[in-house]
Amino acid sequence: MKNKIETRLALYNIAVFASVLIAFSSILYFVVRDGFYADLRSHLQQMADGVVSSIDYEHVDKETPLPDLIVSELPASVSQSLMDLRLQWFDKNGKLSIEKGTLALDMPLNRSGGYEYQDSPRAMVFTKSVVVENKLLGYARVAQPLANLDRSMDHIKLGLFLGVFFASAISGVGITLLIAKSMQPLHANIARLKQFTADASHELRTPIAAINANSSVALKYSDGMRDSDREKFEMISSATNQMGRLVNDLLQLEQVEFLSGNHAPSREVAVILNEVRKVLAWLEQDKGIEVMLEAESDLYVEADEEDLCNVVQNLLENALRYTPPGGRINMSAVRDRANITIKVADTGIGISANDLSKVFDRFWRADKARSRVAGGYGLGLSIVQSIVTRLNGTINVESEIDIGSTFIVQLPSAKR
Repeated sequence: MKNKIETRLALYNIAVFASVLIAFSSILYFVVRDGFYADLRSHLQQMADGVVSSIDYEHVDKETPLPDLIVSELPASVSQSLMDLRLQWFDKNGKLSIEKGTLALDMPLNRSGGYEYQDSPRAMVFTKSVVVENKLLGYARVAQPLANLDRSMDHIKLGLFLGVFFASAISGVGITLLIAKSMQPLHANIARLKQFTADASHELRTPIAAINANSSVALKYSDGMRDSDREKFEMISSATNQMGRLVNDLLQLEQVEFLSGNHAPSREVAVILNEVRKVLAWLEQDKGIEVMLEAESDLYVEADEEDLCNVVQNLLENALRYTPPGGRINMSAVRDRANITIKVADTGIGISANDLSKVFDRFWRADKARSRVAGGYGLGLSIVQSIVTRLNGTINVESEIDIGSTFIVQLPSAKR
């Protein structure tokens, strides 16, 4: 149990830490990417301005001018990055007049100007219209491939991913060790408290048994006893019986929580349900309650027979205790895929919706659904939940006031 708690805490902490790292890395990635693209847009605009500024405006009235930056030959020493660009000049009719660079560009001219993207090969394109004295001269278009930028962003993405992964892994080891270290005093205190509970319960059994035996003997041979004395002995006997049940429940609860998780398949579920019903037949007859049993054959669960008996007996005893005389209880067992579902449904007093989340708490009793008069101390369902959890199963409850309650247990199925 303690290992599960430590593991759960470690996983929660690692998940939170990893989420923070992922959020930080994502923000960093998008900020860096937007910065690169902003620099690229600025660079393209500067190139377009250079193309426009290289036009000889003295001959605008005589002929259609061409930008010298595109017309001129590039020197042999020019950088490869400049060679990879695409510089184009379109006349005022949108016809391509001259171009330079090795980048393949087959996009139609966008007369409205602005930034565009080409998919294959990936490139950013900027178009600028050239107007002199309200006269359109043409269009300058500049394009730059995005392969290098994409490659850089992939490297950054990979670096951030590896950073998050290794940081989470290393911090996970540290978090696990810190949690294990910090939980040791708590586990020690819980172990001492459980040991005290078990020891105290064990030591109380002898004096309780002695008091109960003496009061029973006194009541058995009560000839000549005053009525007031008889009432006192009956109160003593009732109180010792209640204390005995409480001590037995505490011992059983502590024993259940310390048992190992290795189980052998039990006997057939239907047989165990029927045996438990026979054990509690006296209570069924005493209260005039009809108990119906419907269970499929050849159902087996991954549980010890004693564990399964404890689960069913506590649920049936709880239903009998809180079902008024003349009521009805339905017990059933069916196969549900890889699980066996056991249900105990009664027509008892029910549990309010606000109290459903508390029914498995130790010593919890609602004003109506639990009462010491009925003989319970609020430990039976805690025992059931502990056993079911240890058996890798689940237990749920559905209930309505004055309608009844249904307890649903699901346990892993097993072969015979």
